[in-house]
Amino acid sequence: MASLTERMLGAARLDAATYEEVEADATATPQAMLALGEEALCEQIRTIGLYRTKARHLIETCRLLVERHGGEVPREREALQALPGVGRKTANVLLNVAFGEPTMAVDTHVFRVANRTGLAQGHTADAVEQALRKHDRHVEAERSGRRPSPGLEHLDALPHGLRDARPLSAR
Repeated sequence: MASLTERMLGAARLDAATYEEVEADATATPQAMLALGEEALCEQIRTIGLYRTKARHLIETCRLLVERHGGEVPREREALQALPGVGRKTANVLLNVAFGEPTMAVDTHVFRVANRTGLAQGHTADAVEQALRKHDRHVEAERSGRRPSPGLEHLDALPHGLRDARPLSAR
């Protein structure tokens, strides 16, 4: 539950005090989060952007977790993506971080670097992810020995993406 809450709220953008408050609630059960309520959650996370929408999504997600999944975070991408505020990238991060599944979370930076370097061409993040997976299978077939950090090889491109892959033009 903690990983899901942090990803949905964008934990990297929380200030230290708010992060500590949310972290304490993030380890709670979906039932406890529902008992806290949307208004109280809004008060705790008001320093982050889109806090009302994020609080609404998180409370609705907790309701669905209780109703559909017995209060547990599902281990299937489709079930995760059916939750409010959870898209493919968030689902992939959760599957990797919380459950150790070898997934690829394609964000804006990975998308740009893959397209600009020709590593994986695609018009959408999903298309780039599929192309990277195909490339990853070919590289894996050529490798010998154990595979380090399954599913996270694409993160090696992030420093380049953050530094060099700026938008070509404003949209």
